[in-house]
Amino acid sequence: MKKFKTKRKRKIFKIFFYISITYISFIFTFNFLKKDTKIDPEKYIKSLINTGFNNQLNKKQYNNSFIFSNPITLIENNLSFKASKNTDNIEKETTKYIESVNKEMDEPLIYIYNSHDKEEYKIEYKYEYSIVPNVKLASYILQEKLENLKIPSIVETKDIKNILNQNNWLYRDSYRASRILLEQTKEINSIKYYIDIHRDSSRYEKTILEYNNQKYAKVLFIVGLEHDNYEQNLSIATKLSNIVNEKIPNLSKGILKKEGPGVNGIYNQDFSPNLVLIEIGGQDNNIIEVSNTINILGEALYSYIKEEL
Repeated sequence: MKKFKTKRKRKIFKIFFYISITYISFIFTFNFLKKDTKIDPEKYIKSLINTGFNNQLNKKQYNNSFIFSNPITLIENNLSFKASKNTDNIEKETTKYIESVNKEMDEPLIYIYNSHDKEEYKIEYKYEYSIVPNVKLASYILQEKLENLKIPSIVETKDIKNILNQNNWLYRDSYRASRILLEQTKEINSIKYYIDIHRDSSRYEKTILEYNNQKYAKVLFIVGLEHDNYEQNLSIATKLSNIVNEKIPNLSKGILKKEGPGVNGIYNQDFSPNLVLIEIGGQDNNIIEVSNTINILGEALYSYIKEEL
């Protein structure tokens, strides 16, 4: 009986001891943080990266909270982190490429958006903030390319999934969701062109092109035939596809015309004759190959717009 009581006392003591240690640690941490309520975001992010907790900054935070103003530079500066936990070059990882989602551009000419904004590319490089390369990042790369060519554009920052959830819609209603965003964009009178960026689901051998020792993600233009004025959308898609192939042969796979059962058939292209749906690469392409292609696509848009204006 005494032996049982002794064991019970020891067990109670251990529980009390652990609770006391936890409480003291909490109070110490709270008082330490309370001394300086101004947290430097850059220092905080670097500390997470250094300690291996960069996965705490997840995709949702990236998509909803940040815009990359210089995504091409961001990519180039992170090549040394390929599939590695090496922190020798950790000082390269900074916040200088990040700015508020409230960024505005005077008189945008092109509106870039993603009806399927969660479509991802191959995760081959370890980017700062655990950025997952997807079509949203491709949109920002195109924006930077156009900006370098003096063509103002804006990228849609709203999350399609949120719109689906708010309306109790399913994934197949993604074009209904992006239609809401298009209607809101009508208020910006200077916008003339609308680009919906996707990626293909085909395998790598069908989405990759090597030209002059450089790898590119192939592009494909989608045109829905189930609305009255599809010829105008087909015209701009055909011209852009031809310009792309003039610059790099076979980089564009051409035009895929969609109609009939089981397909959307419109893709919001009835909204504007200058609405273009472009698939850039596929699920097996990495963001470098996508970026190389966007350089060519940006030049093609520049050539087309220059002739039209």
